[in-house]
Amino acid sequence: MAKNPLAQKRAYDTVRQRIQAAKQLGISARTTEEELRKIAVELATAKAEVTGKEPNDELSGQLWYAHDIHNVITSSAEEALDNAYLAALGDVPDAEDEQQEAIAALLAEVG
Repeated sequence: MAKNPLAQKRAYDTVRQRIQAAKQLGISARTTEEELRKIAVELATAKAEVTGKEPNDELSGQLWYAHDIHNVITSSAEEALDNAYLAALGDVPDAEDEQQEAIAALLAEVG
């Protein structure tokens, strides 16, 4: 079965971004759960300053993000891309008609 090229591109971009984020945040395969939580708290605090929300309101999303980064870097390249591809499939229309419908709906929102 041929893979959806849009989902493949999104998967590649996601995995690449997670690897870059791991480097930037100092996340490695050896990063502990406690260290991931500390990173997530720092990210939540920084995001809360931008959004005006409380850091605790941002924490669950940042915990998910830190764990997602960790999961990517502890997977093989094939596993990381396959997982990201499956996640991207739900976000990417798989036929030209669906793509046109999605764009028409978005245009209607701003029109």
